[in-house]
Amino acid sequence: MAACGGSGAAEPPASTAQPEPTLALPAPTVAGEVSLEEALAQRRSVRDYGDEALGWAEVGQLLWAAQGRTQQNGGGRTAPSAGGTYPLEVFALTADGVFRYLPEEHAVEVAAAEDRRRALQEAALGQEWVGRAPLVLVVVGVVERTAERYGGRAER
Repeated sequence: MAACGGSGAAEPPASTAQPEPTLALPAPTVAGEVSLEEALAQRRSVRDYGDEALGWAEVGQLLWAAQGRTQQNGGGRTAPSAGGTYPLEVFALTADGVFRYLPEEHAVEVAAAEDRRRALQEAALGQEWVGRAPLVLVVVGVVERTAERYGGRAER
């Protein structure tokens, strides 16, 4: 994820180097200057991107917002979970690869060391913006985690 080297974060491995198995992310910011209401009122979908990749701090902040830990002891995430089973996982896709977010460590691990955004674009019915975005976050569900607790009702 060499293109994500800005924002004061730890330097990731270069694209040509053997990637590290995990990379710790900078601590997330938990207090902002914009209220929740302002953020919601200003939210818009944008599909016109610059070429500049996000820095590790920005990527980490987005990953934390999606599934990050809010309590050091036990559960507690930024997103709710039925029965505390936390079946959702978040992956960050960049030009340098696919990175799985590890909420317990606030880190990422390399899931694939090649650009998979074009393949995701095809899976998204050819939506070009998916392949052009410097960062795509993909949220997947691991039904088995919920099934352990809720059995056949897990998929609902």
